[in-house]
Amino acid sequence: MKKRWIVALALVLCLFLLTACKTSEPQKFQVGTLPNSSTGAGGNTGSNDVLVDGDYMDPLAEEDNYDDTTWLEDLPTPVPPTSTPAPTVRGEYAGATPVPIDPIDKPTPTPVPPLTAFTFRAYDATKLGLSFEAPADWTVNNDDPAYFVLTNTSGRANFQAELTLHSEKVSRAMSESDLVATVKSMLNAIGASDAVVSFSPTNTNGRTLLGANGVYADYTATLTNGAKIRGRVHAVCVEKVLYTVHLAAPADYWDLEGDVDYKDGVYDHLRHTIKITR
Repeated sequence: MKKRWIVALALVLCLFLLTACKTSEPQKFQVGTLPNSSTGAGGNTGSNDVLVDGDYMDPLAEEDNYDDTTWLEDLPTPVPPTSTPAPTVRGEYAGATPVPIDPIDKPTPTPVPPLTAFTFRAYDATKLGLSFEAPADWTVNNDDPAYFVLTNTSGRANFQAELTLHSEKVSRAMSESDLVATVKSMLNAIGASDAVVSFSPTNTNGRTLLGANGVYADYTATLTNGAKIRGRVHAVCVEKVLYTVHLAAPADYWDLEGDVDYKDGVYDHLRHTIKITR
């Protein structure tokens, strides 16, 4: 009788275990591909994303050649925030320092009296083998056979404009680089003068003179007496003769649009009229 109870209990236990196995299923993960427009717990995703434990992930992210920017086209274009301009602080408020505003508060420079129109005449620099036209009332100095100097002794500025011409024979035809070196050497000599406090030259550039390709450069300078000047040096080589021109003049009268000045009125006139006479 006791054995029958034991067998019955064993059968009941087996039935219970079998029933538990059928009603309890293994855990399953929801794996699915969402369309590009889907949005879930992980936000906007691409077609590679899958839902794992309530969050989205891209299974390709662990690949060596993974490019995580391919889905950026699905994102909405961000709208930049509108910036608010900083308030303007006016100079009249307490603690503020007035700052001049150009051109409203900039002092108007005192206009310089205009130059009288130049009257030209022909000059023969026979020692240099040159002829040219220049202002008729300028003073001539040709004591040095290699130089011909004209000075505007009647100028009203604190610097008398000066035009210097020079020539010398050279052993060979000079190349452009030779002329550049010549112009730079002239600039260095001008800047090293004891009368010059500050000196600023421009780059060299090409321009014809006496019908040949030459090189020129401009400069600005301040002298010991406070005068501000501007100038130009020009060099050219023709048939193994080096010719140079140097014009220096008050900066206020160097280049004036529509008025008489030294660059257009003297230098350009000289350049168009200068000729070799030997």
